Amino acid sequence: MLAADALLLLLMVAVAWCFDAAMARSVLLGGLIFLLPQAWFTWRAFRVRGAAAAQAVVQGFYRAEAGKFLMVTAGFALAFNLAGPLQAQWLFGSYVLMFLLNSVLLARSGAV
Repeated sequence: MLAADALLLLLMVAVAWCFDAAMARSVLLGGLIFLLPQAWFTWRAFRVRGAAAAQAVVQGFYRAEAGKFLMVTAGFALAFNLAGPLQAQWLFGSYVLMFLLNSVLLARSGAV
């Protein structure tokens, strides 16, 4: 799922690059702000499996979600403070689009 998200992000960046470099950078950063915490959540939440470890699984999900939230918040803060000139509408738009595309891909895969 993460590989499909990464390919979609690369496609969005390539299309944005045809219009403007600042737009492409904003789309890339917005997508990465979604993708990197999502990858971390996936790795962290699914480290432990099985009915015998039910409490550890639930605890892993809570910790993974809290870490993901902090990473997204830090990502937006770093993007606006360190990335230079950005187009905020494309930064937030690509983040939201990546979220929606990920939700659709998950629903279509039957994982939800």
